[in-house]
Amino acid sequence: MNFNTDKLEISDRIIHLENDFCVVTKLAGENSQTDIPKIFKDEIEFKLNKKIDFIECPHRLDMPVSGIQIIALNKESFNFFTQNFSNNKIHKTYWAIVEGVHDLQYQTLQDFLVFNTKKQKAYLHDEQVRKTKKVVLDFYIFAQGQKYSFVEVFPQTGRTHQIRAQLSKNLMPIKGDVKYGAKRSDTIPGIRLVARSIKTPVPNSKELKEFTSQIFPIDNLWQSFIDSYEVYKQGFSDGKK
Repeated sequence: MNFNTDKLEISDRIIHLENDFCVVTKLAGENSQTDIPKIFKDEIEFKLNKKIDFIECPHRLDMPVSGIQIIALNKESFNFFTQNFSNNKIHKTYWAIVEGVHDLQYQTLQDFLVFNTKKQKAYLHDEQVRKTKKVVLDFYIFAQGQKYSFVEVFPQTGRTHQIRAQLSKNLMPIKGDVKYGAKRSDTIPGIRLVARSIKTPVPNSKELKEFTSQIFPIDNLWQSFIDSYEVYKQGFSDGKK
């Protein structure tokens, strides 16, 4: 399969757009704070047919992580999403490919995390110590490949590098994530962790909205993940799980 995303149109990465905010797909290697507003500003202005004076991301994804990214298009929207992220009213689902063939299982991980800004790395403790913050995530290993396991992750908290560190501590380093124990870098940019979907309140609405990101690029391994996930979800609809 073709790994090249150079010819990918910016418009192809816009998932949802309205006057207050935009939802896009971030690519691995892009910086949420500095790159994303610049990349999408012209296209958003073109589609809305107006000049935008404020454009910022109210949350961030790690540089090597791809997936759902919200862009606020005014200060009110920015404050709205920031507050809802802080209050854990926004629910995210991640997809991960981890090293090793692990038993199919559902599990909750609870740790205490401290992030070292000098080393740009998270460290986990079993008990609370100075400067640590509690981190919780649920994950489900729903399928296995020959060398890897396919995981759906539901973080209950949103600390920096939380998913990467917690899965690694559980002996499941994310493919390509050398910083957290992977054997080697990946064959495609970034690591095999995608912010797949987000369910969130939105400005000027009483309803929750759910948005789903595409995966760019899709190689044979990601295609195997997607195929396995469709079988897994079909089992739910058939009442087998």
